[in-house]
Amino acid sequence: MKIVLVGCGKFGMELTQLLLEEGHDVTVIDSNEGTIDRVSNILDVLAVCGNGADYNVLDEVDADKADVCIACTANDEINMLVSCLARQMGTKHTVARLRGLIPGTRAYEFIKKELRLNLVVSPDYLTAQDIFKMLTAKQVNRVMILGATRIAVYLANMLDEANVEVTVLDRDERRCTYMCNNVSSDITVINDQHTNHKALQNAGLKNMDALATLSTMDEENILTSLYATECKVPTVVTKIEKASYTNIVQDLGLNEVFSPRTSTSKMILDYVRRIKK
Repeated sequence: MKIVLVGCGKFGMELTQLLLEEGHDVTVIDSNEGTIDRVSNILDVLAVCGNGADYNVLDEVDADKADVCIACTANDEINMLVSCLARQMGTKHTVARLRGLIPGTRAYEFIKKELRLNLVVSPDYLTAQDIFKMLTAKQVNRVMILGATRIAVYLANMLDEANVEVTVLDRDERRCTYMCNNVSSDITVINDQHTNHKALQNAGLKNMDALATLSTMDEENILTSLYATECKVPTVVTKIEKASYTNIVQDLGLNEVFSPRTSTSKMILDYVRRIKK
């Protein structure tokens, strides 16, 4: 299939490689000249430097003849505009990565319908959902989350609705405030300035059925997960962003590893495979 992909950062590059491996004809658009040079040198694609939300740029790559347009820039608003333009120009299917939308909300349903988006992917929500399914399948009762991030907000609320006791730990006071403002009052949020190990023990790590490390730093997540494994926590979840860490983490014996990029790529690839049939 002919696919136009707008936004070739780290995620876009990985997704483009996967699409090429499945035999698709991929055209890449990115506003960064260095990114386009890198893509052109590494991948067998038509790479165009320009604004993917510009009609003339989309027209240049024959978006009207594309089977799929995937908008995955770092900006939700640009992704919506790209998808809207591509659809109006004649692209058969539009896919948008929108970090700020939560599936099932009125905003999500409105934007998906009015912009005629075939697939909307929210990486953080999708990752939280994947972790939630795994944890509830293990019938956990008490879960500790390290890192008051957006993924943590989604996961904590999902677990709380399933009557799971949740404790969230973060050393940053502002992130803890953000967490408290966005989760149920039944969820315990702890701001602890101590080193990770001491903070975890103070928060009751030894009594937990599971620990999910969801901070923004892969290294911190990996090291904390290893410590929790040593402490015999039954289930340890590790969130990573860098694809290069995947094999390292598995070699260290951390089995429950989740990546927003991987979850997002899988969802998009599954959709592309379905419409190809």
